[in-house]
Amino acid sequence: MIGARVSKTGSDVETVKDFDTVMESSFMSPRIIHEGYFSVPAAELDKDFRPIPEVICKHELGYYPMFMVFSKDRMDTRVGKSTLFYTANLRMSKNSLNWYENNMSLSGYYFIFDFDLDRPQKREIIKTGEPEFYDNKFTQQKYGIKVSKRGTNITSKSPQDILFSSDYYHPTVHMVGHDKYNIAPKEVFIKHGLGYAPQFWLYIKNLNEDNNYQMVLSSADDFLYYTNSEEAVFATLYNNIEYSFIIMKEPL
Repeated sequence: MIGARVSKTGSDVETVKDFDTVMESSFMSPRIIHEGYFSVPAAELDKDFRPIPEVICKHELGYYPMFMVFSKDRMDTRVGKSTLFYTANLRMSKNSLNWYENNMSLSGYYFIFDFDLDRPQKREIIKTGEPEFYDNKFTQQKYGIKVSKRGTNITSKSPQDILFSSDYYHPTVHMVGHDKYNIAPKEVFIKHGLGYAPQFWLYIKNLNEDNNYQMVLSSADDFLYYTNSEEAVFATLYNNIEYSFIIMKEPL
């Protein structure tokens, strides 16, 4: 087997579990290719009273990339940032991330990853087991691997200056369950085989509308979804849906 595998500082690379691995060249780790602050007005309506989307970011990748958006809530009453309420009106096309809500403006921060939501894929399980949870603090170990960002010093004590470090976990995708169906109600079961409940994200595309992906942030709005030690499950009352269920190697 040819490739590279880096264990977290203090762990044996020969025996470390997949979810405790910092980097494994056969695994998938989403990379951020666009990020930034944004502020967009409420979308205007066309002559048929349909929203004309406001562009948050034009990525022009030619495919549907994985994304995340954080914003102040709709009443603007909380301090700091919270996850977005109006997720159905935040949609990703093959060329841009767009805002469709015509009753409110929006500002916040977005991340767009290189990961293709339309591509089903799965990585092997090298070693699994029961998760062990502990505080992942930034340390200054005398051994390990570190790569600093351009223009910063490798001896920096700030984690924001470090591009890669064996002190840190790097989110790793185990598999992407992707399919479509025409008739609801529908329950979808995706076997992951990890033996523990993993972290996950769900994106759906309503094929009756504009064929763009939205991120479903909670079990609400006619959706129910969760993971357990054997499978990922989601159910919805919507018809004509295409979905991308991203299952991570990191445990909950």
